[in-house]
Amino acid sequence: MNNLFNTIKESLEVTDKKVNFLVEFIEGIIQAKTVNLNEISKVMKLNIKKSSIYRKIQRFLLEDNISSTNIAKLIDSLLPKGKKILIIDRTEWKGVNMFYLGVLVDNVVIPIFWDNLDKEGSSNTKERKNIKIGRAHV
Repeated sequence: MNNLFNTIKESLEVTDKKVNFLVEFIEGIIQAKTVNLNEISKVMKLNIKKSSIYRKIQRFLLEDNISSTNIAKLIDSLLPKGKKILIIDRTEWKGVNMFYLGVLVDNVVIPIFWDNLDKEGSSNTKERKNIKIGRAHV
C-alpha cells in the first residue's frame, strides 16, 4: 500500500497521519466488503480501541477539510479505466444521516461523495439530484 500512500499524499496535500488513516479506511472498505462503518472499524488496523476507530471514521466523514471532489478524482485515478456503475445510498448511525454516491468495484461500493442530510429518514428527489448533478463534472 506504499503506492497508495504516495498517490494520496500527492493528490490531497494532507498530513502523513491523515494519509495513513485514509489508506486504512480504503483497505477497511475493501476488506469488509461493505460501507457499514461498524464492520469497517472491525477490520481497520489502527493502534486504538475499535470503538475509537468507529468514532474516528465518523469524524473523518463529517470533516470538510478534504475536498470531496479531490477524493473522487483520487479514487477514480485508482480504479480501472472505462465505464463505472454509480450507486446512491444512505446510511444512518447515532443520529447522523449520511447520503452518499459511490462507485461499484468488484461488488463493493466505494463512496466518492457524501453529504450529511441534517434530517431523519430518506433523501428526496431534489437531494438525490443535487449530489449527482453537482458532481457530474468529475
